[in-house]
Amino acid sequence: MTEKLFVYGLLKSYTIQQHLFQRSVKQEPYRIFGYSLLKKSVNDLYDNIYPDCDASVNGVLLHLSEQDLEMTDRFENVVNGLYKRIRYETFGFESLNTKYSHKNISESPESIWVYVHEETAKEYKNRCIS
Repeated sequence: MTEKLFVYGLLKSYTIQQHLFQRSVKQEPYRIFGYSLLKKSVNDLYDNIYPDCDASVNGVLLHLSEQDLEMTDRFENVVNGLYKRIRYETFGFESLNTKYSHKNISESPESIWVYVHEETAKEYKNRCIS
């Protein structure tokens, strides 16, 4: 089964992907809504996203196997709590390859994976609640 992973930092790099997966992976330009990007906010080295109702983050959607996802979990240091892989429910118009119109908004949004830094996610948890 193909899994979809949104990436916004080091994993966007073709060189990193080649090293990690030992092959090219299918990918497409993508945007997620409801998040902002924090540059080099994790250990002063790595990018992170946090909930922000009025923002969006551009990145890349990777099409991966379940084994690939396990490799990215190790790369993102999930086991030690550096990042956490969460589900993001799409709206159906996030692909940057598609011209926007009411016709290409999906009636059945899909769920994709994205990594967030656990501590930052907790810090900004209620940011969108009024």
